[in-house]
Amino acid sequence: MKKILLTEDDDFLIDIYSTKLKKEGFIVEIAKTGKECLEKLEKDSYHLLLLDLILPEIDGWQVLEEIKKKREKGEKNFKDLKIVVLSNVQEKEISSGVDAHLIKSENTPSQVAKRIIELLK
Repeated sequence: MKKILLTEDDDFLIDIYSTKLKKEGFIVEIAKTGKECLEKLEKDSYHLLLLDLILPEIDGWQVLEEIKKKREKGEKNFKDLKIVVLSNVQEKEISSGVDAHLIKSENTPSQVAKRIIELLK
């Protein structure tokens, strides 16, 4: 089974997305802050990171920068990690190394799950 790290600080959205992704057969772990996200990525390997940009402690932009640095160093937990940014922040250029940028208000949980399934084939 594919393992996803959902990084989101809104409990309502955590419930919606984790429920939908588990129904699709994924193992879902939760991080509520950017700091917790990076700690979990260091300790364990995931197939995909579903990342909000507006987070407490360390924001999603900083998480993406740290992942980029770790990839450059060749750290194995980061090498093949797929990244989907799920946020209402609509930036034209999010970051290289991001596999998809989905706008929360424009995508249903089913659409998000479908995109994740496509990425993890």
